[in-house]
Amino acid sequence: MDNRKVLIAAIVFTCLMNLSISAWAGPKQVGEVFFARGVVTAGPEGGEARFLGKGAPIFEGDVLTTGERSFAVLHMSDRGKITLRPDTVFAIEGYSEVRKKESAIFRLFKGGIRAVSGFISKRNQRSGYRLKTPTAVLGIRGTEFDARLCKGDCAVEAKRIERPLKEKLSPVIGRVVRLRGQLTARALDGTERHLIKGGPVYQGDTLETGSGGMAVVVFRDNSRVTLLGESVFKVERYQFRKKKSDNAFFRLLKGGLRTFTGLMTRRDKKAFKLGTPTAVVGIRGTGFDVLISEEDRGPEAGKVAGRVVRLRGSLTVSTLDGTERPLLKGSSVYEGDTIETGPKSMAVLVFRDNSRVTLQAETSFKVERYQYRAKKTDSIFFRMFKGGLRVFTGMVVRRNARNFKIGTPTAVVGVRGTGFDLLYRGKPGTEEQALLPNRGLLRRLLNAFPRKALAAAPKGIGTFAYNWKGSKHPIEVTDKTGKTTVLSPGMAVFAPMKGSAFTLPSVPLPMLKNPNPKPDPKTIPANPQKMFGAKQGQYVSVWDGVIELELKSGAKLELSEGKTLFWPKGAVEPIELPVTPMFMHADPDWRPDPKNIPVNTKDLFGAVDKKGSPPGLYVTVYDGHVTMENEGGAVELGKGEAGFSAKAAIKPIRLTIQPLFQVRDFIPFPKGFTEKDAQGILKLIVDELGEPGKKKEFECEIR
Repeated sequence: MDNRKVLIAAIVFTCLMNLSISAWAGPKQVGEVFFARGVVTAGPEGGEARFLGKGAPIFEGDVLTTGERSFAVLHMSDRGKITLRPDTVFAIEGYSEVRKKESAIFRLFKGGIRAVSGFISKRNQRSGYRLKTPTAVLGIRGTEFDARLCKGDCAVEAKRIERPLKEKLSPVIGRVVRLRGQLTARALDGTERHLIKGGPVYQGDTLETGSGGMAVVVFRDNSRVTLLGESVFKVERYQFRKKKSDNAFFRLLKGGLRTFTGLMTRRDKKAFKLGTPTAVVGIRGTGFDVLISEEDRGPEAGKVAGRVVRLRGSLTVSTLDGTERPLLKGSSVYEGDTIETGPKSMAVLVFRDNSRVTLQAETSFKVERYQYRAKKTDSIFFRMFKGGLRVFTGMVVRRNARNFKIGTPTAVVGVRGTGFDLLYRGKPGTEEQALLPNRGLLRRLLNAFPRKALAAAPKGIGTFAYNWKGSKHPIEVTDKTGKTTVLSPGMAVFAPMKGSAFTLPSVPLPMLKNPNPKPDPKTIPANPQKMFGAKQGQYVSVWDGVIELELKSGAKLELSEGKTLFWPKGAVEPIELPVTPMFMHADPDWRPDPKNIPVNTKDLFGAVDKKGSPPGLYVTVYDGHVTMENEGGAVELGKGEAGFSAKAAIKPIRLTIQPLFQVRDFIPFPKGFTEKDAQGILKLIVDELGEPGKKKEFECEIR
């Protein structure tokens, strides 16, 4: 019996010792009170409240409350700062500074806050910093802003504020409507910000896209610009007030773009201009492309590994940053991309060294490594996770045959030949799936030659490899045991999941009668030089309308639709090309046609003049980017803009001007606030909120 008691005690002790350390440590501190005046309390929801004074800690899960004549300034641990206005109820629902999982989730039940977000909103711009309210959720990106839930108090305040002689209109001139990869904006004062979809663009901004990226920006007059990867583009001047004096001047410093002009050029054909290193482009039409190639290689500085030249069915790609997108004929493929074909689908990829790959139905294929600079050190490593490939090798194999390899779940194929097939069978019968959509043909072949098909197709999970009969060189298949099998042209091998690979007495019929096209140059005529080979210099191509070019020499010339000019490096005068190079128009993925992108400029820039300051949520943005979103929809707000949300079921609106009761709020903004600023504010609070006929005394304070 004693032993039993000892055993139970040991079990209880062990369980207690295994409890989470956080359970013993209590709630997590996420900041402290920098300044407090009046009655300010905090505590968990439904729990005991504690009075706060200067230096008091605040914790995750706290619900903070200020009295009617009180306010507090909080300093958060991510260097964010928040002012709680009088008569406010504010909760810290979640807070994490864990790298790549940063988040700050707040809730405003009543009253208002004035805030400067910290590094959480900068590191996790998509969903890191969120403020929930009864009518909308705010997504905050590196921002200084006010948020206030108004009843009748805001209308009373607004009446007491003298309006300025001239109301400022929104400084936002454009917004990002599509984005892949990174987009950085550098303002005139040198400050930088990372833009996401919906992000605002201002006059004087210099936009820079990352490697392999793409961005589409729409301006107020519905002009659109698509920026290629590694491009630098500056908004020198943009004025649009729906008048004849409207004008815009952009400058392309590096990379490439495609543009489609809007309302501005309909009123004045000379209103829209683009400066480049070799000329000033005056827009008299609607659409043109510009590309600055800094080296004798592809238009994206060699980052593009290959392109889709044939496609049947569906084809998707997953990039290293986790984004997914569909691929079309002409789309670019980059190092690190994982590409998948759908059911009854097929695609042919051509790479810069003229290597070619046919992806069969339901195939998953990754460009693990692609380094090609026309040198002996070039190397290629592809990986097939499932499905089947047909491969034709290019220049990398000719320079160094051992630098081209393909990995499969059961083997690594070293390529010294010119053409071969790979087929991975996860379970018996799946090799037929990989050869769709001609399943009916295969079934007839298998029925006609059952013995031959069965004899050449061993059971079990594994990889089939077949060196084409017409290939000039052998290939090497190294199985999971480390054994290497050399396949001469016309031979086939099977590498199982367990055990050693072995050659087959004959080629499996599904591979011998493969209905998917061989990707060799005879079957797939595609010239990599025309697809990737931009020469050093500048290209200008018109795809709609007419443009006028003012050259550095002072000469002027017109370029009409379908024409392309090329300035070799150092040249003053351009050369007209007989045919527009394929890389200027063949890729709908990295340079989509901005004309065909569905955009509603009213949603992007439209604003409402809200009279009388009715009840609801008001948000004013002084810097950064805020998204107001609820069940009815979303509205994007940039620096100098304001939004309003009346009900959760009605889409928020953008206001024509920022509410003066927020811009001229007597409660301090937390940025730069010091205790010296408090003395004058105390009197203002008493003057503003004190009741007539009563002694205007400030509420007690906790020190």
